[in-house]
Amino acid sequence: MASPAVSDQKPVNSQEILQADGISDLHQKLSHESDTDDLDDTFDDYVTVFEDAGTLCKVKVLYEGPRKCHCCINWVEEYPEDVKESIEEQSESKRHAILVRMKKNHGEGKPLVLDSVVVQNLHLKNLLGEVFRDYVGITTNLKKLVFRPPFHEFFYAWDHFSELCKSQSDIVVKNYARLLRKVLSAELAETIFTSADLARNGVITFEYLWTIFKPGIDVYSSQDGHDRIYKLTSTGISMTFSGQRCFSVNVQYVDFDGNAFGWATTSLPIFDFSGTKSVTDLGVFPAVLHPNVEELKRELSTRGKKFKDLQQDPYHYAGYQGLATDVEDNRFNVDGRIIIDPSAYHFFNAKKRAPLMHINLSIPLTSIQVNDDRHHFDDSSSDGDSSSSRHKHRRDSEDPIMVHQPMAPPHPAPGPSGFGSNFTSPPFPPHPQGPPPPGPLPYGSPGFGPPPMMNPGPGMNPGLGPAPPLGFGFGPARPRRSGFPAPPVPRMKLPNPNASRQATFYVDPISEVRWNEDAFESLLLAEDYKKLILAFVQSQVQNKDSFDDVIEGKGRGIIMLLEGTPGVGKTLTAEAVADKLRRPLYAISGGELGTSAQQLESALNTILEIAAKWDAVLLLDECDVFLEKRSMDNLKRNGTVAVFLRLLEYYRGVLFMTTNRVDRIDPAFQSRIHLTIEYPRLTGEVRRQIWARFLEGFCPESRIEASELEELARVEANGREIKNLVKTAQLLAKHESKPLTVEHIRTVLRVIKRNAITGE
Repeated sequence: MASPAVSDQKPVNSQEILQADGISDLHQKLSHESDTDDLDDTFDDYVTVFEDAGTLCKVKVLYEGPRKCHCCINWVEEYPEDVKESIEEQSESKRHAILVRMKKNHGEGKPLVLDSVVVQNLHLKNLLGEVFRDYVGITTNLKKLVFRPPFHEFFYAWDHFSELCKSQSDIVVKNYARLLRKVLSAELAETIFTSADLARNGVITFEYLWTIFKPGIDVYSSQDGHDRIYKLTSTGISMTFSGQRCFSVNVQYVDFDGNAFGWATTSLPIFDFSGTKSVTDLGVFPAVLHPNVEELKRELSTRGKKFKDLQQDPYHYAGYQGLATDVEDNRFNVDGRIIIDPSAYHFFNAKKRAPLMHINLSIPLTSIQVNDDRHHFDDSSSDGDSSSSRHKHRRDSEDPIMVHQPMAPPHPAPGPSGFGSNFTSPPFPPHPQGPPPPGPLPYGSPGFGPPPMMNPGPGMNPGLGPAPPLGFGFGPARPRRSGFPAPPVPRMKLPNPNASRQATFYVDPISEVRWNEDAFESLLLAEDYKKLILAFVQSQVQNKDSFDDVIEGKGRGIIMLLEGTPGVGKTLTAEAVADKLRRPLYAISGGELGTSAQQLESALNTILEIAAKWDAVLLLDECDVFLEKRSMDNLKRNGTVAVFLRLLEYYRGVLFMTTNRVDRIDPAFQSRIHLTIEYPRLTGEVRRQIWARFLEGFCPESRIEASELEELARVEANGREIKNLVKTAQLLAKHESKPLTVEHIRTVLRVIKRNAITGE
């Protein structure tokens, strides 16, 4: 086959290769050429050009040219004719100590309004460094410091700034300082005059709220009658979802997270109001304006010490009478005993646990923005004139951000009442979610064991603004409920010895437990029984780690089964033993443990661990369903019984179980129960003693003779029924304003024993 003739083909120019729009274009150019004999030379030229890339020791500057498309930049060699050096970068501008930037006002009022003041003089920078020494966010050796209206930082420090200006001994520095003060006076004069006039009359307007809330001051607030002082960090204005303006007072306080003390934050709202309002009627105001601020600080100092002392032990058993808030933000009244255990509370509510900031009193709490590196819309249409600009308060973080979109028209700035980028959510903390179901909790796991204590910090008084009058703990179950979104207030987050209801409790109503050590002696139980029960429990408490099974950790607890008909004193025995030993009583019923094996294992394992940690007397009341004999036709119940058996073997504390169906207990439980006590039915003599004790305890003024007690003792009733009869008869006697007599009890008995309608 003859070779193709290529000698007459046109050679490919290397410049055309460089002008090709990519490899595919280059291949297309070459494919149209007939002179394939020069292809090798062409590619050699192409390779040579790229081998020479970057070898010239020079800099070539390219400039952005006219747009050819929306996505790419067209680079050209010619300097743009419409680009000039910034006026601030010109040498003549740099020589000035201060630059005042004025912008067009597109609304009503003056045609020009102040945008910002730029400080360039070194002497002024040093002076301002002294003025704003307690602020963060300002570096005085920057090339330029930029301050913007309404100049909050200068308003708060005006007296200090003016004093420094007057006290300068160097005439040069003094002249520079006077110059800056003159510029700022033009902007702040009206604000200073108006705020002083409002202060003299003890009132404030919504627009001037920011003038009384200087960052770093103590702020007073109250909730549910509990006073509180916070440390102010910043303020700001936001919009609620209903379109109402809200002034947010952002504050700090010292809290405890179960491991250490630290700064916690919250926001206190002041909603928009018209006209003037007394400062002390705001609900949130500077603490110095409180009429009894010194006495208040002493009271809060006492509370703070109490709050700190409550954290010294892994848990604290206490009395409480007052309001509490559970983890679902339901408020309820408590009149009883609680367990204060912040580490356990935070362990079970990890998702609600906000991290605390390290306490360092040398770190300033406030910040100001002095850099010039942000883009923002010219929203002067909402400013009006310079006067309204001075009064308008808005955080830098609320300024709308301009998104650069070349070749697209600019977006107009949203109006002050619109829901554009100026809209922010209300200043409330997010609504907390409920805690996840508790899972198995190994004792000593992180966040649950005894916390490593850390003091609030040197010089920190835990009773003033920083110390929360609240704590974390567990309190009585089944209280009244009402919706209430509880922000951080003076309370304690605590864990429930009786039903493990986790809640927050106020510190002030917490008191020492009033033990009823006579309750055990008052038990109408054979002395041998009482002696044996007390010996078992006391020996277990004092020597709980001295005995171990072949398997480590097994069989360290003591289990007692109290068996008998209702109302004979089984539950009262456990309660009396707990008070005798001065130990918490953790009482639960079988219905609180769930119905499946998984629910039972999760709930019971957690309960056993908590009870062991608190050295509590654990009472499983009416637990027949878990003690019942297993059968071949009920595998679900068999599973719950098996789980119950296994967990009880590893319990390390004192456990009371009550039942009134001992004949149906599974044989496997017999070997795990250390002591079974059968409570006989009440005899006439025992019933007489019960009547006498209730009458003496509830109605010391009653007029019931000994012969009448014998009559009452013949009534077939258990201890619980006798208590209810005495209580009902007493109410009837009080209604008649008479002392309690046997006739009142007879009336109640007639109603109970007979048909309440016919009386037969």
